[in-house]
Amino acid sequence: RDGRNAQCIGGRIGDSLIYKPKFYPFVSPYKSEWITGATVEMPESGTSEVLIKNEDDLEELERCIREGECKEETLVHFRDTSIDIADARSLADIARRQLTQPDKPVKDMKQRKVLIIEENTEEVGFAVQNNSLGKSSHYVLYENSALNDSFKLKAHQEEGIAWMQYLFNHKASGGLIADDMGLGKTLQVLYFIDWHSRRHPDHKPYIVVAPVSLLENWESEYQRFFSSPKLDIVRLTSHDIPRQFDKDYVARMQKMGIILTNYESLRNGQLNFCAVDYDVVVLDEAQKVKSPGTLATNAVKALKGRLKIAMTGTPVENSLLDLWCIMDFCVPGLMDNAKTFAHKYQAPLKKAGTDIEELGREIHEKMGSYFIRRMKSDVAKDLPKKEIVTEKRQMPKEQESAYRKIVDNYVSGVQTDMLSTISRLRLVSEHPYLLEGTEDYDEQELIDTSARLQATVSFIDKIKTRNEKVIVFVLFKESQRMLQRVFHHRYGILAKIINGDTPPTVQKAKATRMSRQGSINYFQSVDGFNIIIMSPIAAGMGLNVTAANHVIHYSRHWNPAKEQQATDRAYRIGQEKDVFVYYPMAVCKGFRSFDETLDDLLARKTKLASSTIYPTASVEVKPDELGSMLFGKTVNI
Repeated sequence: RDGRNAQCIGGRIGDSLIYKPKFYPFVSPYKSEWITGATVEMPESGTSEVLIKNEDDLEELERCIREGECKEETLVHFRDTSIDIADARSLADIARRQLTQPDKPVKDMKQRKVLIIEENTEEVGFAVQNNSLGKSSHYVLYENSALNDSFKLKAHQEEGIAWMQYLFNHKASGGLIADDMGLGKTLQVLYFIDWHSRRHPDHKPYIVVAPVSLLENWESEYQRFFSSPKLDIVRLTSHDIPRQFDKDYVARMQKMGIILTNYESLRNGQLNFCAVDYDVVVLDEAQKVKSPGTLATNAVKALKGRLKIAMTGTPVENSLLDLWCIMDFCVPGLMDNAKTFAHKYQAPLKKAGTDIEELGREIHEKMGSYFIRRMKSDVAKDLPKKEIVTEKRQMPKEQESAYRKIVDNYVSGVQTDMLSTISRLRLVSEHPYLLEGTEDYDEQELIDTSARLQATVSFIDKIKTRNEKVIVFVLFKESQRMLQRVFHHRYGILAKIINGDTPPTVQKAKATRMSRQGSINYFQSVDGFNIIIMSPIAAGMGLNVTAANHVIHYSRHWNPAKEQQATDRAYRIGQEKDVFVYYPMAVCKGFRSFDETLDDLLARKTKLASSTIYPTASVEVKPDELGSMLFGKTVNI
């Protein structure tokens, strides 16, 4: 299966084999009992071993799986090891069975047939020949008259569409569009697909792979933007597509228009998805496949497409290997193999004297015309203004007392765990009653005892007088429910909550529950004043809420890049009003509070967060930084 310099995209697939190279499950004797474990190989971190020795280990693994599912991640981060989420589920399943019969080994995990590809990690085993396009400074737009008259493209959107047409006309294998959030990447890609389908009546199917929560938005946006006749859209999930190869089903798929699916369904049904010939393959939120060698990443790279387009506003989250992996999907071989790329570009980031801007220019030069990125500050000159509003409120006596008690317990040695101390300070800064529950307090008492809540209702009171809409970003579910109750009492509005429990699609929504997009549509359809409560994690990407021009960050995200993504739900193309972003803060005259400390740290890191090549995970506020500023000590982790 030598795929070197193969000309066809399908040449990357080596075979349909049992997936063993990256995940080796085992059951072996441990002292006087049998235990479950696995050896995991990751290109960037080497080999590690995972052991599930007891019920506590299993509960921790299952908790990590639930967190990964909530965030729609493809990897589970268990202790110091990253595991493909499907492998983690299998490991948990066999561990559960093994723990019930520790005296003898249970049968090995079910083996699954998957496609084996040339991964390009140690050497370039597969590269497309046409990967030498130079950097062009001008792209010619071929217009699509089917765009509805009510929509007019922005200049940068015209450039983005012309760029995709340029790649297609020059027979490029693909490219990465890494525009800042809110600049209309979805419209640009849909315009290109619709233009291509009208220009080529005998076209092959188009496939869009996106997080499941965004599939509904892709379908509604296509229906909204373009006039008839339109391409038929089919949503395929794991419930629809067989896991085993089905020749008849593949033949049906080959006749479809636009196929929408999510990363997990693609991974599960890869034997069928990857047997279809597509004209265009699109990855939305392409950072979902940033890890080389995982089942989801390999399935994506095995897709056969005339043109492959990756979309993400955060091409580098954890390391520069994220960018390498995405570009290896778009243009295999362009960025060399993973090991060489990491040595040349990733390693220098760890050195204090490295010129990050120069390194970025070098990487951009290497990517040439296969990469395009525009920032709001550069291209969206017609976006309305964005105004930041910070209000510091003195803690009421109940909140200050609860805060001081936590600090005193740590300083005196009653509580020695700083991580737990920081977590408790974070909760008390939102509301002092969150530690024990807020259900037993009436709404006015809840307001009277929290500085941050007082500032928040003050903001919303003014928003209500303007008859405008507001998004309130809140991390903890207990806080979300508390605010929903307070808002209902004060404003007569039962605010919708979008969090990890909200069904991502209509199909998964029960009759009494709306999907995420459905909740947003309802919120936006109400005339005038309205409130919606969102988790910055569940709603931090892909959702468009331009009916709201006020954003309150009741909870601050540790990562300024993630916080900015949340703000961009409102501050994006389509927003017609000035946007106001509010930061309510609890403070006290006798000490520098948690809110003030976190705000300072986030402000320092915001500039780095805007860099194309700087890992967004690296700008996240770390516990030792908070500990140092709050107590003059670092955390031992």
